[in-house]
Amino acid sequence: MPAAARELSPDLLKTEITEMLEALTHPAYVAAMKEVRDTPIDKRLARGALLLTPRSLREKGVPLPEKMRISSRYFEEGLPDYVEYGDLKDGGANVITGLAAAQPDLLDRLRIENPALLKQLLSSGPGIMAGCCCGGAATACGGCGGAT
Repeated sequence: MPAAARELSPDLLKTEITEMLEALTHPAYVAAMKEVRDTPIDKRLARGALLLTPRSLREKGVPLPEKMRISSRYFEEGLPDYVEYGDLKDGGANVITGLAAAQPDLLDRLRIENPALLKQLLSSGPGIMAGCCCGGAATACGGCGGAT
């Protein structure tokens, strides 16, 4: 039996879910989600890239678990796909977050000027305003989510 499967237990999943719930209900996390939601649509992707990264949320005191992959996914009617700010599954650099940091208005401009390119960027990388977290191992997952 793989080591990860031996370590998996209801208590472990309960602990991870509790940590995620504490992060998702933290006042700074909720405030960041609301701020992005309340940003004018033509500036929303840039605002999300600034506020919803794991680094930004941790700097505001949100207790995101250190040993878990964390990402904020942003869904919005009219976008060709969701936008993911944060850690990628393979540990590589997040192109969307990098582009938004280098040129803060780029994603919002592409939404209007070149939706096909934005779609390609979103589908090649890793928004309703919602947060969702999962944790687990050996094909079992515990998760939670929240929306503002």
